[in-house]
Amino acid sequence: MAENAIEQYRKFKEQEAALFVRAKADLMAKYDDLAKQFEALGIDMPNRSKALSVVATGLKRQRDPQRPCPYCNVTGHDGRLHRNQGDRKRAFTSDELEAYARQGRHSA
Repeated sequence: MAENAIEQYRKFKEQEAALFVRAKADLMAKYDDLAKQFEALGIDMPNRSKALSVVATGLKRQRDPQRPCPYCNVTGHDGRLHRNQGDRKRAFTSDELEAYARQGRHSA
């Protein structure tokens, strides 16, 4: 039974990857058509390679690893890590920072 589930999962992942490639190609074809229409109107569209990189990697916020957190005053994370603390943001304890480091959310 477990082997059957593993095989089904592997096939599902292969189908998912193939579907993603097809969906990406369809979207890029639509992008090219829209870019031509905007160009005909004199409106400049963003570069297609930049659009492809956004699709491939996703948009991510960058942070300066040397800049200290405004709440903890330590480097390794920024203020976004405190977003779940609500209106009463405070510095993390050493145990909390270790837990976040294990999750990959804080560089110790």
